[in-house]
Amino acid sequence: MWKWIRFNSAILVVLGLALGSCSTSFYVVRHAEKMQTNTSDPALTDEGEDRAVRLAKILVDKNIQEIYSTNYIRTMFTAQPLAELKNIEIQKYAPKEQSELIEKLKISKKNTLIVGHSNTIKSIINGLAEKEVLAKDLEDSEYGHLYLIKRGKLGKPKFIQKEY
Repeated sequence: MWKWIRFNSAILVVLGLALGSCSTSFYVVRHAEKMQTNTSDPALTDEGEDRAVRLAKILVDKNIQEIYSTNYIRTMFTAQPLAELKNIEIQKYAPKEQSELIEKLKISKKNTLIVGHSNTIKSIINGLAEKEVLAKDLEDSEYGHLYLIKRGKLGKPKFIQKEY
């Protein structure tokens, strides 16, 4: 009898740890390559459009449930291929109101894509990671970094950087 109780207690402990360690994934990218024009809201180049499609293919099976983008053509077009594949409406956020977005995301339990800019990515990533993992803003020529922040109930957020 006692062996059965200890065995079931052990199963409950393992199950509780497994459930408690579930994590939420935040994928953060800078918009893809933009056209060099005199406008403040340029579209993506052909290379940028290809990168946006590549991003969608990478993330399509990552259980993304929400997508956030600033209200600029280049960020919206970067998010659009995944939004169409997953049938998700893109939610807009103001680049200057990142603290509000970060706090909202921290309590979220939904895997999310966030598309930002060279000068906004650092604060979003560092805010979600709860430590400085990026020391400076991205260079204007930097595209193709895919940042992943995994936030679980137990432990500290984990940060991973990949190229895409």
